[in-house]
Amino acid sequence: DVPIDPNGKPLPWLWILLLPFIDETRITAAFSICKPSLTLEDRRRNAFGGSVVFLHQDTHLAHDILSVAPYRPGQETDQEVVESLKLYHDDGSNDGDGNGSNP
Repeated sequence: DVPIDPNGKPLPWLWILLLPFIDETRITAAFSICKPSLTLEDRRRNAFGGSVVFLHQDTHLAHDILSVAPYRPGQETDQEVVESLKLYHDDGSNDGDGNGSNP
C-alpha cells in the first residue's frame, strides 16, 4: 500500500501518490548490472536525441527560422514517412492513445 494525498482535489485520479525516497546510488548500481545487456536499439532510446520542430512554411516562426537556416527537404516521399511512423508505432512503443506509453 502506498499512501495517497488528496492535495485538496475532490477526484481520486487527481490525488498524489506519496512514493518513498529511492536512493540514487542503488538505482545506478542496479542499472549498471543491466546496461551491458542492452541492445543497440535500447541504448539509442536511452540516449538524448536532437530536437525536431514541425512547422507550416507560412507561419511567422517558420519564416524566422528559414531566414537563418536553409530548408533542406529529405528525399523520402510522404508515403515513406507515413510507413516509417506506422512501423515505429507498431513495435509496441505506442498503444494508439497518442502518448507513447502502454498501460
